[in-house]
Amino acid sequence: MVIFSPMNNHLNASTNGGYFPCPGCEKIYRSDGSRRRHLKYQCGKQKPPLTGYNITEEKEYECEDCKKTYKHFSSMRRHKLYECGKMPNIQCPILNCTYKAKINDRMLQHVRMVHKMDI
Repeated sequence: MVIFSPMNNHLNASTNGGYFPCPGCEKIYRSDGSRRRHLKYQCGKQKPPLTGYNITEEKEYECEDCKKTYKHFSSMRRHKLYECGKMPNIQCPILNCTYKAKINDRMLQHVRMVHKMDI
């Protein structure tokens, strides 16, 4: 059994000229960690672990006023501050477009998606 440690990594780098060849293919890596990741997820064909949010533990945050639900608390808080119960007052800058938004992000998204323009 090979023990992976910073000292072993250093010794292998010194004896291998600073390179770590994959025993399963002809790829060569500058660090043992990169080679091990390659062995596990590319040569070994395992899928890498998911990072970020865990979909199975999804939380829903509900606005008490309008009952809209959000995946993240920050999205619900933004909704309550800028959208809930407010009339859209930001007019689309494109001539003859009647779209109005409650927040700037939605207007920018509208202009990019509908008018295919970048502001």
